[in-house]
Amino acid sequence: MSLFVGISQTLGLVVTIYIVVIILDSALDTAQVPRELSRTILSLVPKLTAIVSLIWMMVDSRRIGLSRYEGLICRSPLILLILGATLWLLVFPAYLSKRWAIKHNVAKLKPEFSEE
Repeated sequence: MSLFVGISQTLGLVVTIYIVVIILDSALDTAQVPRELSRTILSLVPKLTAIVSLIWMMVDSRRIGLSRYEGLICRSPLILLILGATLWLLVFPAYLSKRWAIKHNVAKLKPEFSEE
C-alpha cells in the first residue's frame, strides 16, 4: 500500500508541475516575453521543484528519524540528498512510501533501535 501512495503522490506532483508549466507558458506568451527567456523560465520550474523536494526530504527524514528504520531508502539525510539528486524519479516515491509507513506505524525499526 505504501509504495502505491508514494508513486501516486509523485505522479500528482509531476502532473501539477506540467500544468503549471502550461499555464506559465501561456502567460508568458500573452505578455509577449521573448521566446528564449520564456524557455529559460519554463526550464527552471521542474529543477526548482526537484531542489525544493530534496531539501524537504532531507529536513523531514531527519525529523522522522528515517535512518532508524529498515529499508533501502533509510539512510542519513546527506546520503538521501545524493541519491535523490541522481535518481529523483526513483528516490522520491520510495521516500514518500517509507514516510507513509513510518507515519502509519507499519515500518520496521532496525534491530539496534527496537525495544524488544
